[in-house]
Amino acid sequence: MLEDVFHDHNGNALGLLDGRLLVQARTGVLTLHCVDAVADFLRNRALPTPFGLIAVVNGDTGIMPEDIRARQLAHLTWLLGTGAHIVTVVYGDTVHASVMRSAGRMMLLGQPRLQHLQDVPTAAAFIAERLSMSAAAIQAAVIRLQRDAIEASAS
Repeated sequence: MLEDVFHDHNGNALGLLDGRLLVQARTGVLTLHCVDAVADFLRNRALPTPFGLIAVVNGDTGIMPEDIRARQLAHLTWLLGTGAHIVTVVYGDTVHASVMRSAGRMMLLGQPRLQHLQDVPTAAAFIAERLSMSAAAIQAAVIRLQRDAIEASAS
């Protein structure tokens, strides 16, 4: 079951799949409000073990300002400290998307539970194996949240 966690008009949509996988689809600009809302949601609940995050991001939306990037890094570091598995996919063909992928690879150093993968099917299979979940269900959740993010940003 996919529980709604957060949607905004900037193209951010998040859901909690089966109580143990946070699914993020970002088709627009990441905001401090979104970063903090997700962190508050996670910090105010008992996270099961194992727990995970899959983030699928449109890299063509531009580079995040430093304050947002720093806050997001702090929250991701906290989440990794809980033992969570995190996998990201950045898609897009612009210079911005390439920079985001490069930055993601830099974060991988020394973080075995943080992976940056090329596409949603590969990422879904990776996280599904670690959480004993269905890769098909994870892909379906990503698709639904991507649609929600696009619809929310259009309204």
